[in-house]
Amino acid sequence: MNICLIETPEHQTALRKSAAAFGNFCSMSEHQGVDVSYFRPDVGEIRRPSENVARAERHRLLDIDRAKGLAILLVVFGHIVARQPPLGNDWYMKLQGAIYVFHMPFFMYLSGVVFGYGGNATQAQAGFGGYLAKRAERLLIPFVAIGLAVLIGKMVASHFLFVDNNPESLLGGLKALVWNTDRSPATSIWFIFVLFCYCALTPVALRLTRNLLWPVLLFSIGLYFVDGPPLVYLDRITFFYGFFVAGILVGQNFPAMSALIDRTYPIFCALFAASLALVLLDKYSEVAAACGGFFALPALHGLVRSNILNGSKTLLWLGQMPFAIYLFNTLFIGLAKGVLLAGLSSWDGRNFLIFCPALMAAGLFGPIILKLAALDRVPMLRKLTD
Repeated sequence: MNICLIETPEHQTALRKSAAAFGNFCSMSEHQGVDVSYFRPDVGEIRRPSENVARAERHRLLDIDRAKGLAILLVVFGHIVARQPPLGNDWYMKLQGAIYVFHMPFFMYLSGVVFGYGGNATQAQAGFGGYLAKRAERLLIPFVAIGLAVLIGKMVASHFLFVDNNPESLLGGLKALVWNTDRSPATSIWFIFVLFCYCALTPVALRLTRNLLWPVLLFSIGLYFVDGPPLVYLDRITFFYGFFVAGILVGQNFPAMSALIDRTYPIFCALFAASLALVLLDKYSEVAAACGGFFALPALHGLVRSNILNGSKTLLWLGQMPFAIYLFNTLFIGLAKGVLLAGLSSWDGRNFLIFCPALMAAGLFGPIILKLAALDRVPMLRKLTD
């Protein structure tokens, strides 16, 4: 899966005072129109850097937001087709397969960066019970709520519209949601549950290693090669942990690692592109996919820091609402697909050229409108979806 909260007036006043000493940075921030020095993502709080922190370090937080914006665009595009592919549109299935090589590894990496940069890996050990309760509120409540909403919504909508992956019964759907999770009616929200597991287990692992990250990193790399069973998302927990821990490594050493990424990202972009080309050509697919997933981390992180994308207001804007988009994009995609299928015979062939942009728009802007028009009006819902 990294979401920003709008600060209180008191925080913003303090920020403006502390930023006065950094004239150039203030100019940049006002140009971007964004408060960047302090934000709370979904894995915990990034605490405000000290007053003497350099301008470059503050600017890097904008890069994380832009990276989240890029990642959520890829997520929504990948969710356009869930189970049954549209006939005669192999181009999309090839592109979707290539995107699935790296888009969720990159999202998990960004979560790790935020987790490590904010000090959650070590600070959680001091009050682990309270920390775990906050993470459960932040991640498990949305997981359960959206999972149940998708399950019940699919069962009701199936009487009127075509529904992908419709559960056979309420009991069977509930079991698939939390146990035999390869058949979950809400597969797309697996990220939230897995991220909670990482946030819960990583502080424990670091305490056992006396806060040494390298043993945890080696362990996570070993887990990558373990073929976990599709029960309680264990297959995904084992597969993605290495990307999360790699993000922690970058977050804990952000200035040095960011400088290294800035110098080397063109090389990783070339390696990443070569890996994706092999995936698209079905050449050495498994090895190419594994390499592509890891090469994507410095390649995409460096790209959003580069002159190519570091001025993108669109990515910055989307990067402030990725959690709401992630939670609700499949609901709006499914609804839009059902409505379109009621008027068109199928989404096969040339019809998919209508469906693809329409479903992309629904999955992207539907959650944004829902959040701004309704969810933000209820403090508790705003807190859960920020």
